[in-house]
Amino acid sequence: VRQAVKPQLPKGVRLELTVVVDKNWQQRADRVERLGY
Repeated sequence: VRQAVKPQLPKGVRLELTVVVDKNWQQRADRVERLGY
């Protein structure tokens, strides 16, 4: 994500990305649906 967006950001802007993974998200239909699957 960072590499794709970086060229579009103004010089001097820093992008931070935090990823949080729910335990057993693949087995929870509500979590999978939130991702668009």
